[in-house]
Amino acid sequence: RREEEELQSTVIEEEEGKGGVPAPQSIERSVVEVVREDENENENDNDNDVPPAVWNVPAALPPMDVMMGSTRKHPSLPSSSPLVNFGPGPAALPPAVMKTIHRDLLDYNGTGLSVMAMSHRSPEFASIMNDAREVIRRVMEIPPNFKILFCHGGGHGQFSAVALNLCPSENDAADYVVTGTWSKRAAEEASKHCRVRKVVDTSGSGYDSLPDISTWDGPSQDAKYVYMCSNETVNGVEAFDLPDTGGVPLIVDMGSDIASKPINWSRVGA
Repeated sequence: RREEEELQSTVIEEEEGKGGVPAPQSIERSVVEVVREDENENENDNDNDVPPAVWNVPAALPPMDVMMGSTRKHPSLPSSSPLVNFGPGPAALPPAVMKTIHRDLLDYNGTGLSVMAMSHRSPEFASIMNDAREVIRRVMEIPPNFKILFCHGGGHGQFSAVALNLCPSENDAADYVVTGTWSKRAAEEASKHCRVRKVVDTSGSGYDSLPDISTWDGPSQDAKYVYMCSNETVNGVEAFDLPDTGGVPLIVDMGSDIASKPINWSRVGA
């Protein structure tokens, strides 16, 4: 109670010192004082409890035509044609997928919960994860000796994770195929954790081509792994085949072209 009186006294003094107009700090303290008084009143009078506020949740999301297409149209396009993003990141989704997202965002599979609000440990979410793994394995024809992991961090996070996991010592060596911006960044990050050897480096030509696999200098006998990026989006260089590394684990950054073509899994990994 003494602290409350001192706080109230401070507020009054500040208000009087400025012609009755409270300073921002005074206003903040006044609000705190009011909240404290309300709490005391509620403690002494339980019959006058105020019911908790309830958020007004919209009964439905915006119409599908609003969600699926931009409202900005090119003059040459019909008014009903949505715009399509052909960028290497987020891109167009089939209408059927968008409709499923639209439905599940409010009520997933009749659970009464939004897919965004359910527990990540619930059976429903576990089912989503398991289904995703099965679909990925089937579509990409991934052999059973490979595990599918959903990881945090994106590409840059994996630049470090690969080296930290496969090179226990800073003296360990790793071979890098540097053919563009992404493999260059990967090599730079890995060099903080191990010895990086560039078996291919096309920086001299501005990363404008991918040398034939037969001309690559490697892999090294002591290399813990070979690293390459199959699609350098910044430089426009894509590898349509994977090298035979002779038993040295091959790590491939397929962040932008995964599932776009068949993968020779016998050449990936250990």
